[in-house]
Amino acid sequence: MGVEVYVSKCPQCGGVFWCQQHNTLRDISSICLRCGRAFTQIPCECVQDNKGYGIVCIAKKNSDKEFISVEFPYEQEKINNYLAMLEQDDVDADKSYLTLWDEKNQKIIAVFGSLPSSYDEIVIDEE
Repeated sequence: MGVEVYVSKCPQCGGVFWCQQHNTLRDISSICLRCGRAFTQIPCECVQDNKGYGIVCIAKKNSDKEFISVEFPYEQEKINNYLAMLEQDDVDADKSYLTLWDEKNQKIIAVFGSLPSSYDEIVIDEE
C-alpha cells in the first residue's frame, strides 16, 4: 500500500495544504496547518470539505507537536484554555501558535505566536 504525501496551496488562506493520498485505497486527506481547512475524500463513501476557523499548534520542548482545529463559533473560554496550554512549562512558545479566521476580512490572523508561512513564501524560498 503506497502513500503519497505532497503539499499544495490552501484554497482558503494561501497556507500550506498538507495532503496524504493512499494509492491502494484511493482516499485523500488534507489539512492546512495555518487556518485549519480540512478535506477528506473516501471513494464511493463521502467527501468532506470543512472550512478552517483556526489552528492551535502546541510545540513541546521535546520536539513533539500537537495540532488542534479551532471550532466555530469561537468561545472565549476555549480560546483562553488554548492560551493557557501554550503557557505550560513544557511548551516551546517560540514554535507554538494560535490562529483564528477573521470572517469579516476573510483572512487568517495570529492570536499567539507567528503566523505560519504561506505556500507562496515556502515555494519562493525553495527556488
